Amino acid sequence: MLGMGNQQVSNVIRTGKPSYKVSVFSNYSGHIHESNSTGMGSNQPEAMQQLAVTTEELSVKEGMYVQKGQNIFAVYNPNRAWALLNIFTGQAAMVKVGNKVRITPETNPADDFRASISYIEPVYRSR
Repeated sequence: MLGMGNQQVSNVIRTGKPSYKVSVFSNYSGHIHESNSTGMGSNQPEAMQQLAVTTEELSVKEGMYVQKGQNIFAVYNPNRAWALLNIFTGQAAMVKVGNKVRITPETNPADDFRASISYIEPVYRSR
C-alpha cells in the first residue's frame, strides 16, 4: 500500500523486523512542488492551488514524521501546463480562446512549444 517493492516486503517478512526507512516509489512522473493543502480533506481544487513562482526546497526532510492522509508534495505533469500572462488593455481584443500561441521558456529558449488558449480569466488591475 505504500508503494514498496516486492523485495522490500519480502525482506520485512523474512527478517520479521520492521523497516524504519521505507523508499516509496510512484507510478507518476513529473516535477514536484510543495503541497498547499494540509491533508486529504482539503476541498480546494488542484487547479486553484497556488504554485511557487521560483524553485524552492521542499519543507519535508528525511526523518520527519508524517500523518496518514497528509499531503507532502504535489506532482505536476509536464505535459499539461498553465501559462499566466499579463495582457495590456489595448491588446486584449487581439487575444481570444482558441488562438494558437508559441511559448518560449526564458531558461531554455530552444525548447519552445506550441499550444492554444483554452481559458481567459477577465481581471482588471489598477496600476
